[in-house]
Amino acid sequence: MKIEDLSVYDYMVRNESVKAVGWLEGEFEKGKIDSKVIELLEKYPIKNRCRGWHSCEYCVNEEHASGNGEYWTVGKKGVYAAPSLIIHYIKEHNYLPPEEFIDSILNGIKPDNELYDKIINETETNRISSVNKLSHKEIMNKFINDNAKEIAKDIDAKIISDILNDKTW
Repeated sequence: MKIEDLSVYDYMVRNESVKAVGWLEGEFEKGKIDSKVIELLEKYPIKNRCRGWHSCEYCVNEEHASGNGEYWTVGKKGVYAAPSLIIHYIKEHNYLPPEEFIDSILNGIKPDNELYDKIINETETNRISSVNKLSHKEIMNKFINDNAKEIAKDIDAKIISDILNDKTW
């Protein structure tokens, strides 16, 4: 299933505040990335597991890779949803994800930080609510305002400043 990189995530349920990455079909951007990106992404939990499996369309051998869930990352410029096969696409087919997704893995909020779950849950709540559709910036600002003391303990003040002052969202 093809979803353009950095477009609105609309797999299963459309979510205006989440960007899709790695939903490949046909031609895609290729290149090499630092192995540290893959090592960090492998530490993220797989979210939204499905009952079926999606097989890699690019593998030509009989033992092709398959996946049934998603990796969600949180960065300065957004929340990103990628199929669990993204690691395979990077390693085996040289898929090059967008730089802002890579930055979310290297410099974003990691899953071992309780803030990660809070932001993902806030995003999920926003997805489910048909009344209150918030942008990523509005979700992040609300989250930061509601959790400022806790955030200050866990995240460098510069990151908070970058999030609040970033005009590119």
